[in-house]
Amino acid sequence: MQTPQPFLMFSGANYARVQEAVDLYLQAFPEASIQSISYDHTASESKGKKVVSMVVLKIKELEIRMIDSAYDHQFNFTPSQSFFITCDSLEEFERLHYHLSEDGKELMAPGSYGFSARFTWFNDKFGVSWQINLP
Repeated sequence: MQTPQPFLMFSGANYARVQEAVDLYLQAFPEASIQSISYDHTASESKGKKVVSMVVLKIKELEIRMIDSAYDHQFNFTPSQSFFITCDSLEEFERLHYHLSEDGKELMAPGSYGFSARFTWFNDKFGVSWQINLP
């Protein structure tokens, strides 16, 4: 059996946003890399540019599979499922918060909540939820 992977689906109004999300995550995580990428040839022809259909992005040891779906599903991302990142430095904490929270929705503003020196929880502009922690 292969290692389970998080699977993020962007759909409906967010169609053709996977490339934008990948670009953001590569900027936030300089060590990240694209493991594989495939394109939607039909959408690419109609839009006159390559439209990504699936990407596998590797951040540290975690591979995240992301797709675009042209269908408007009745569900989307929820904060009850999030990526939890423990940072090694305040600079790393601030860099991740700066890049990932831009145009997103703050759920818990950066601060000291007793269980951590610094913590924040937010949805990025795509609705993906992130918890960033500095112990």
